[in-house]
Amino acid sequence: VYAGLSITGMNAEVETSQWEVQVCTTGVSAADQLIILRYVMKRTSERYGWVISFEPKPISNGNGSGCHVNFSTKRMRDGGGYDTILSTIEEMEKHHVEDMKQYGEGNDLRMTGTNETARYDTFSYGVANRTASVRIPNETFQKKCGYLEDRRPAANMDPYMVTSILFKRYISSAK
Repeated sequence: VYAGLSITGMNAEVETSQWEVQVCTTGVSAADQLIILRYVMKRTSERYGWVISFEPKPISNGNGSGCHVNFSTKRMRDGGGYDTILSTIEEMEKHHVEDMKQYGEGNDLRMTGTNETARYDTFSYGVANRTASVRIPNETFQKKCGYLEDRRPAANMDPYMVTSILFKRYISSAK
């Protein structure tokens, strides 16, 4: 927050010593802010003798670490946007294997189909489903407009690669 980042929340996660931090901005700015946030976290951890890992599966039998990406277009957020969300999800399914190759090294270790993840090699989606590749929030389903959450990227993903994929392949087609 002191660095001027758009931090909108932080909470403890399921795994011991695992934390989630939300950066809320758009496109390249989101990628920039995530890179800066990682830097600040690493530098702060050095000061206190802590260790921060962005590995997708730091503990073999525990929950992994993802970097979920919420996204939408104006059309998705407007009335009737639910149809656009569903068509975007259908397009995501077509490119699942291709996307997964870019969503973080070692992500296959995290995405096992257990510990609140989908399977690495199988695409799925669902309303309020924390075990799906793509989650549609309850509020989005109820209002029939809003956003979707791509739960596939790993904590160590390259934010420029992921935002580029989402923009080029999905967001630009769902305007």
